Amino acid sequence: MRNLKLVYKFLLLNFFALFNFSLFAEVKILSPIQQEGIIWSNKQVLLIDATNDEEIFYSFSGGDPLESGFVYDGPAFLDVSGKVELKVATIDKEKKRSDYIIKYEVVEQNKNSLKTQNEKDFISYLEEKVITEIPCNKELAIPNTFEYSILSSEKDFLQNFFTGEQISVNTKSNVKRFVSLILKSSENNFWNFILQTSPISSGEFSKADVPFEFTDWDTLVLKDKNFIYSIDDSWWQGGDKTIKIDRSIPHVLKWQNVNYDATNPIHSYKIPVTPKIHTELQEDLTLQVSLQGDSSFRFAKSQNNRVAVLEEGLHEKIIIDAFQNEELSILLPVDVYSENILNGTLFATVHVSKQKPQSPKIVLPSENSFYRNDIEFFIESKNASDTINYFVQGPFDFTQYEIQNGFSKNEQVDFSKFSVYDGEPKTLSAEISKPVYYQILSYSIDKWNNVSDITKTFVTIDKCDFFVDENSLSLSPDGTFENPYKDLSQIEQIVNSNKYSRIFISGKVSFPNEQVTLKQNCEFIGKDNAQIEMGKKSKIALLNSSLEMKNILINNSFSNDELNYNFFNIENSVLTITDSTISFARFKNANCFNVSSSVLNLKNATVISNANDYACAISCKNSTLNILESQIGTVANTNVNVSCKNSKVNFSKSQFSVTGKNSRIAELFSSTGKITENSFVAKNIQEKNKNIPIWKDDKTQVDERKNIFAGF
Repeated sequence: MRNLKLVYKFLLLNFFALFNFSLFAEVKILSPIQQEGIIWSNKQVLLIDATNDEEIFYSFSGGDPLESGFVYDGPAFLDVSGKVELKVATIDKEKKRSDYIIKYEVVEQNKNSLKTQNEKDFISYLEEKVITEIPCNKELAIPNTFEYSILSSEKDFLQNFFTGEQISVNTKSNVKRFVSLILKSSENNFWNFILQTSPISSGEFSKADVPFEFTDWDTLVLKDKNFIYSIDDSWWQGGDKTIKIDRSIPHVLKWQNVNYDATNPIHSYKIPVTPKIHTELQEDLTLQVSLQGDSSFRFAKSQNNRVAVLEEGLHEKIIIDAFQNEELSILLPVDVYSENILNGTLFATVHVSKQKPQSPKIVLPSENSFYRNDIEFFIESKNASDTINYFVQGPFDFTQYEIQNGFSKNEQVDFSKFSVYDGEPKTLSAEISKPVYYQILSYSIDKWNNVSDITKTFVTIDKCDFFVDENSLSLSPDGTFENPYKDLSQIEQIVNSNKYSRIFISGKVSFPNEQVTLKQNCEFIGKDNAQIEMGKKSKIALLNSSLEMKNILINNSFSNDELNYNFFNIENSVLTITDSTISFARFKNANCFNVSSSVLNLKNATVISNANDYACAISCKNSTLNILESQIGTVANTNVNVSCKNSKVNFSKSQFSVTGKNSRIAELFSSTGKITENSFVAKNIQEKNKNIPIWKDDKTQVDERKNIFAGF
């Protein structure tokens, strides 16, 4: 089975025809090309495709071609510049005249206007010849600084330009034909040159000497009066006659010299049934034309076609190939011989395409490739008959740190994994806490099995990551890395609208001057000296959720509000603070953390709570409190670092400090846990012997070891 991923293939139109030749009478002027707005940079060559053995005349002096023109018998160089009006007149076998007018303009370009020496050399090489012959075993290297289009039929070349490359036809091709090579420079200058493919092999030909001929498949001319003839053992008859025969069945023609002699031989010829033309694509991407019928049939070139002709000699098969990015549409007349006797002419309609179809379009929900939710995508092809193949690579995991540092995406492609697109929407998804990206790849295969370039699209789905940057200048911030928010004014809506959110904070950003209640799991990550500036009335309430804070300084604006005030209210939640500092100050009373039925984890964190009358860093009830390698400090007339009731505590390798007349490190009611390897420091205590560093009621059981006390 042929591989559908071949870079190009052909459309095969199996065709057999035995027609009155005038049905195909059509003259096509393939060069010069009349195209509005195009000025040619080189003098042109006249190239005409005519299949009915017309007489052709041309003139570019303004006169009637039949009166003052030239006879056209093949490609002709038109040595004329400026604005040209080319007139062509044809006379067919019925003496009917047809006229054509082609208007074009030539302004020869100075080669110094070309950018590279390679371009100059290539143009010079083509201009040296009227026709540039390309042997079928050679390549023509078109500089990649040019764009090119190849025309072998009347088409709009402006729609089909390709980057310069090496072009060739298969070495097996035995058809000689002419094409136009259109070149376009980066400055939009145009050239038109004629190329001729040249087969490297020819067939053998030895025409039989017989006293009859076929002027058409079913028209037999007994042309020699010196012989008598018999068809299918009928009565013998003389020559100089025209006979109609049925070519759907075989016949036997016999002839011998009219002068009887016992030694005169009787010659015979088996007239075969008219064959059918069959075309078939070969594995090497050539188009093979063969004859279905008697094995004696052979092809030979016909004089009727002037643009594409078979190489000299008799051929069992015709091999046709096209140049890269060429679409070849020809009516190929071929003479058919049997036993070296011409039987008639057949016509094969051949359409060979090596032009890439347009790449398919991947249709996403929006022009943006970044999405907050799962998405569906479609794939469209400009030509409805094209087959679309696609492959989705991914999902690939990544982090926003990788985006910030410019991560490289995996662009390796496994073509064996492509599938035929069925027209239905396809879904791309991501987990709520794991950003992913996909690469969608797609290509089209047209009805000739030509393959388009691959369309590539990256899609990022990030349901959780949001960016806040003090230096954001975005007029339409959406929280992406490219368009970050400038502050945390939308933090409550962002967090509570997602099951999980990760907030990246850069610089100093403001927090809403009110209580913000967070009901979904989230994480605050600081970058570039991140600082959250809280307002006078700012509070954070964490309800039935979790919050992690990393590498952030949180500072509040001082308020002379005399009411009791909790900076953080944690209820049925988990709060983890790492590598961060929280500073809280109030005029009268300050309680930084109020924790209820929750878990509070501090690691390498600093918590400072200041007030005039009373200050507490952490107040816990029915909770778990873990403090590791952190610093806790309170300053007030009466202050306590930690107050716990019915809670489990674990303080380790941390520094606790209290400053004020009445100060304690901890008050523990009905609590359990460990307090080990900590440093406890008191300053400005009024009565040291009455201020116990860690006060416990009778129901509290904690393991205290290797702690250091100072100032008590």
